Amino acid sequence: MNIGVSHWQPPSQYYPGELAALSKALESPLILYGPYFDPNNDWNGQFTFTPIDAGYVLPEPNQSYDFYSAVFDFGINATSNANDKKTGMIAYEIDFMNCLSHTPLFRLNVDQQEKWLYGINKAAQERGLVVQYCMATAMNIMISLSMSQTTNARGSHDYASNINWNIGPSALLTQAVGLKISKDNFWTTFDEPYPSDYSLSGNDYNSTEIHAIAATLSGGPVGISDGAGYSNKTLIMRSCTDTGRLLVWYTYILYIYI
Repeated sequence: MNIGVSHWQPPSQYYPGELAALSKALESPLILYGPYFDPNNDWNGQFTFTPIDAGYVLPEPNQSYDFYSAVFDFGINATSNANDKKTGMIAYEIDFMNCLSHTPLFRLNVDQQEKWLYGINKAAQERGLVVQYCMATAMNIMISLSMSQTTNARGSHDYASNINWNIGPSALLTQAVGLKISKDNFWTTFDEPYPSDYSLSGNDYNSTEIHAIAATLSGGPVGISDGAGYSNKTLIMRSCTDTGRLLVWYTYILYIYI
Protein backbone atom coordinates (compact mmCIF):
# COMPACT_ATOMS: atom_id res chain seq x y z
CA MET A 1 0.00 0.00 0.00
CA ASN A 2 1.37 3.42 -0.98
CA ILE A 3 1.18 5.92 1.88
CA GLY A 4 3.04 9.02 0.70
CA VAL A 5 2.17 12.26 -1.05
CA SER A 6 1.32 11.92 -4.75
CA HIS A 7 0.15 15.44 -5.62
CA TRP A 8 1.38 18.28 -3.44
CA GLN A 9 -1.66 20.52 -3.73
CA PRO A 10 -4.89 21.01 -1.74
CA PRO A 11 -8.20 19.32 -2.71
CA SER A 12 -10.10 21.76 -4.91
CA GLN A 13 -13.43 20.98 -3.22
CA TYR A 14 -12.08 22.43 0.04
CA TYR A 15 -9.79 25.10 -1.40
CA PRO A 16 -11.50 26.42 -4.56
CA GLY A 17 -9.03 29.28 -4.84
CA GLU A 18 -6.12 27.03 -3.88
CA LEU A 19 -3.40 28.12 -1.47
CA ALA A 20 -2.81 31.60 -2.88
CA ALA A 21 -6.41 32.55 -2.13
CA LEU A 22 -6.17 31.05 1.36
CA SER A 23 -2.99 32.99 2.14
CA LYS A 24 -4.56 36.20 0.86
CA ALA A 25 -7.76 35.68 2.84
CA LEU A 26 -5.77 35.07 6.04
CA GLU A 27 -3.39 37.95 5.24
CA SER A 28 -0.65 35.63 6.36
CA PRO A 29 2.13 33.51 4.86
CA LEU A 30 1.84 29.72 5.10
CA ILE A 31 3.90 26.86 6.50
CA LEU A 32 3.64 24.02 4.00
CA TYR A 33 3.85 20.39 5.08
CA GLY A 34 5.60 17.46 3.45
CA PRO A 35 6.20 13.95 4.80
CA TYR A 36 7.45 11.10 2.61
CA PHE A 37 6.23 10.71 -0.97
CA ASP A 38 4.31 8.17 -3.01
CA PRO A 39 6.45 6.11 -5.43
CA ASN A 40 4.23 7.51 -8.22
CA ASN A 41 4.49 11.14 -7.17
CA ASP A 42 4.39 14.07 -9.58
CA TRP A 43 8.20 14.23 -9.68
CA ASN A 44 8.67 10.56 -10.52
CA GLY A 45 11.00 10.25 -13.51
CA GLN A 46 12.68 13.59 -12.80
CA PHE A 47 14.58 12.49 -9.69
CA THR A 48 15.96 9.32 -8.14
CA PHE A 49 14.10 8.03 -5.09
CA THR A 50 14.70 5.48 -2.35
CA PRO A 51 13.78 2.85 -1.16
CA ILE A 52 12.66 0.53 -3.95
CA ASP A 53 9.51 -1.60 -3.63
CA ALA A 54 8.20 0.22 -0.57
CA GLY A 55 5.01 2.16 0.10
CA TYR A 56 6.89 5.45 0.35
CA VAL A 57 9.96 7.11 -1.15
CA LEU A 58 12.34 9.95 -0.41
CA PRO A 59 14.74 11.65 -2.82
CA GLU A 60 18.21 10.17 -2.66
CA PRO A 61 20.71 12.41 -0.82
CA ASN A 62 22.55 13.44 -4.00
CA GLN A 63 19.16 14.54 -5.42
CA SER A 64 17.90 16.26 -2.26
CA TYR A 65 18.88 19.81 -3.20
CA ASP A 66 17.46 19.62 -6.73
CA PHE A 67 14.27 17.88 -5.59
CA TYR A 68 13.48 20.26 -2.76
CA SER A 69 14.38 23.24 -4.92
CA ALA A 70 11.63 22.09 -7.28
CA VAL A 71 9.22 21.41 -4.42
CA PHE A 72 9.86 24.79 -2.78
CA ASP A 73 9.52 26.66 -6.08
CA PHE A 74 6.22 24.87 -6.63
CA GLY A 75 5.07 25.83 -3.11
CA ILE A 76 6.13 29.45 -3.47
CA ASN A 77 4.36 29.81 -6.82
CA ALA A 78 1.22 28.10 -5.50
CA THR A 79 0.88 30.38 -2.48
CA SER A 80 2.05 33.77 -3.69
CA ASN A 81 -0.07 36.75 -4.68
CA ALA A 82 1.46 39.40 -6.93
CA ASN A 83 3.01 42.34 -5.03
CA ASP A 84 1.67 41.09 -1.68
CA LYS A 85 4.55 40.32 0.66
CA LYS A 86 2.19 39.27 3.46
CA THR A 87 1.26 36.10 1.57
CA GLY A 88 3.10 33.10 0.18
CA MET A 89 5.17 30.24 1.54
CA ILE A 90 7.34 31.07 4.54
CA ALA A 91 8.38 27.66 5.89
CA TYR A 92 8.43 23.92 5.27
CA GLU A 93 7.72 21.17 7.81
CA ILE A 94 9.41 17.79 7.29
CA ASP A 95 7.34 15.09 8.95
CA PHE A 96 7.96 11.41 9.76
CA MET A 97 11.69 11.99 9.95
CA ASN A 98 12.03 8.76 11.90
CA CYS A 99 11.43 6.93 8.62
CA LEU A 100 14.97 7.95 7.65
CA SER A 101 16.23 5.38 10.13
CA HIS A 102 13.99 2.73 8.56
CA THR A 103 15.28 3.40 5.05
CA PRO A 104 18.28 1.18 4.17
CA LEU A 105 20.25 3.85 2.32
CA PHE A 106 20.07 6.18 5.32
CA ARG A 107 20.43 3.49 7.97
CA LEU A 108 23.48 1.74 6.50
CA ASN A 109 25.52 4.77 5.43
CA VAL A 110 26.76 7.14 8.10
CA ASP A 111 26.64 10.43 6.20
CA GLN A 112 23.52 10.04 4.05
CA GLN A 113 20.99 11.60 6.43
CA GLU A 114 23.19 14.67 6.85
CA LYS A 115 23.60 15.04 3.07
CA TRP A 116 19.84 14.72 2.60
CA LEU A 117 19.12 17.36 5.24
CA TYR A 118 21.81 19.64 3.86
CA GLY A 119 20.13 19.57 0.45
CA ILE A 120 16.86 20.71 2.05
CA ASN A 121 18.66 23.39 4.04
CA LYS A 122 20.47 24.80 1.00
CA ALA A 123 17.28 24.91 -1.08
CA ALA A 124 15.44 26.64 1.78
CA GLN A 125 18.26 29.12 2.40
CA GLU A 126 18.34 30.24 -1.23
CA ARG A 127 14.60 30.95 -1.09
CA GLY A 128 14.45 32.59 2.32
CA LEU A 129 12.44 29.76 3.86
CA VAL A 130 12.80 28.21 7.32
CA VAL A 131 12.42 24.53 8.17
CA GLN A 132 10.61 22.70 10.97
CA TYR A 133 11.52 19.14 11.94
CA CYS A 134 8.82 16.70 13.02
CA MET A 135 9.26 13.20 14.50
CA ALA A 136 13.00 13.84 14.39
CA THR A 137 15.47 11.53 16.06
CA ALA A 138 18.17 12.76 18.44
CA MET A 139 20.64 12.49 15.57
CA ASN A 140 18.50 14.78 13.41
CA ILE A 141 18.33 17.32 16.22
CA MET A 142 22.11 17.26 16.63
CA ILE A 143 22.64 17.63 12.87
CA SER A 144 20.48 20.77 12.97
CA LEU A 145 23.44 22.56 14.56
CA SER A 146 24.91 22.81 11.05
CA MET A 147 21.61 23.68 9.34
CA SER A 148 21.05 27.43 9.20
CA GLN A 149 17.37 27.28 8.21
CA THR A 150 16.11 24.82 10.84
CA THR A 151 14.42 26.94 13.51
CA ASN A 152 12.17 24.55 15.45
CA ALA A 153 11.18 20.94 15.96
CA ARG A 154 7.97 19.35 17.14
CA GLY A 155 8.47 17.65 20.48
CA SER A 156 5.11 16.01 21.06
CA HIS A 157 3.13 13.02 19.89
CA ASP A 158 0.16 13.56 17.60
CA TYR A 159 -2.79 15.42 19.14
CA ALA A 160 -4.80 12.19 19.11
CA SER A 161 -2.25 10.61 21.44
CA ASN A 162 -2.25 10.73 25.22
CA ILE A 163 -0.94 13.84 27.08
CA ASN A 164 0.66 15.25 23.97
CA TRP A 165 0.96 18.62 25.69
CA ASN A 166 3.92 17.27 27.69
CA ILE A 167 6.81 18.56 25.59
CA GLY A 168 9.14 19.25 28.53
CA PRO A 169 11.37 16.17 28.16
CA SER A 170 11.90 16.78 24.43
CA ALA A 171 12.70 20.42 25.14
CA LEU A 172 15.82 19.46 27.10
CA LEU A 173 17.68 18.42 23.95
CA THR A 174 15.89 20.59 21.41
CA GLN A 175 16.44 23.86 23.24
CA ALA A 176 20.00 22.90 24.19
CA VAL A 177 20.97 23.07 20.49
CA GLY A 178 19.16 26.37 19.94
CA LEU A 179 15.91 25.15 18.39
CA LYS A 180 12.46 26.21 19.48
CA ILE A 181 10.21 23.30 20.38
CA SER A 182 6.54 23.00 19.48
CA LYS A 183 3.60 20.70 20.12
CA ASP A 184 1.09 19.30 17.68
CA ASN A 185 -1.94 21.40 16.82
CA PHE A 186 -4.99 21.24 19.07
CA TRP A 187 -8.66 22.04 19.55
CA THR A 188 -9.70 25.13 21.48
CA THR A 189 -13.30 24.03 22.03
CA PHE A 190 -14.66 21.16 24.11
CA ASP A 191 -16.36 18.19 22.52
CA GLU A 192 -16.00 18.95 18.84
CA PRO A 193 -17.55 16.37 16.53
CA TYR A 194 -15.22 13.98 14.77
CA PRO A 195 -15.68 11.06 12.34
CA SER A 196 -16.83 7.78 13.84
CA ASP A 197 -13.83 5.96 12.37
CA TYR A 198 -11.38 8.35 14.04
CA SER A 199 -9.90 7.38 17.39
CA LEU A 200 -8.68 9.95 19.87
CA SER A 201 -6.47 7.26 21.46
CA GLY A 202 -7.08 8.45 24.99
CA ASN A 203 -6.19 12.09 24.34
CA ASP A 204 -7.42 14.48 27.02
CA TYR A 205 -8.80 16.73 24.30
CA ASN A 206 -11.09 18.51 26.74
CA SER A 207 -8.06 20.11 28.42
CA THR A 208 -7.99 22.94 25.91
CA GLU A 209 -6.32 25.41 28.28
CA ILE A 210 -3.43 23.03 29.00
CA HIS A 211 -2.79 22.54 25.29
CA ALA A 212 -2.96 26.30 24.68
CA ILE A 213 -0.53 27.04 27.53
CA ALA A 214 1.97 24.41 26.39
CA ALA A 215 1.82 25.59 22.78
CA THR A 216 2.23 29.26 23.69
CA LEU A 217 5.08 28.67 26.14
CA SER A 218 6.89 26.36 23.71
CA GLY A 219 8.35 29.22 21.69
CA GLY A 220 7.48 27.41 18.46
CA PRO A 221 4.46 27.55 16.14
CA VAL A 222 1.00 27.54 17.72
CA GLY A 223 -1.33 25.42 15.59
CA ILE A 224 -5.10 25.65 15.89
CA SER A 225 -6.98 22.72 14.32
CA ASP A 226 -10.62 23.30 15.22
CA GLY A 227 -13.37 22.38 12.82
CA ALA A 228 -15.00 25.29 10.99
CA GLY A 229 -17.02 27.36 13.44
CA TYR A 230 -15.59 25.76 16.59
CA SER A 231 -12.60 28.00 17.36
CA ASN A 232 -12.56 29.64 20.80
CA LYS A 233 -11.39 33.16 19.99
CA THR A 234 -10.96 34.13 23.64
CA LEU A 235 -8.55 31.27 24.29
CA ILE A 236 -6.68 31.73 21.02
CA MET A 237 -6.11 35.44 21.61
CA ARG A 238 -4.38 34.70 24.92
CA SER A 239 -1.44 33.41 22.88
CA CYS A 240 -0.96 36.48 20.71
CA THR A 241 -1.47 40.21 20.30
CA ASP A 242 -4.53 41.75 18.66
CA THR A 243 -2.69 41.63 15.33
CA GLY A 244 -2.05 37.89 15.65
CA ARG A 245 1.64 38.12 16.52
CA LEU A 246 2.59 35.34 18.94
CA LEU A 247 3.69 36.34 22.41
CA VAL A 248 7.43 35.83 22.86
CA TRP A 249 8.89 34.72 26.18
CA TYR A 250 12.37 35.21 27.60
CA THR A 251 12.35 31.64 28.92
CA TYR A 252 10.48 28.80 27.26
CA ILE A 253 8.96 25.66 28.65
CA LEU A 254 11.39 23.07 30.07
CA TYR A 255 11.29 19.82 32.00
CA ILE A 256 12.52 20.12 35.60
CA TYR A 257 13.59 17.19 37.72
CA ILE A 258 12.80 17.59 41.42
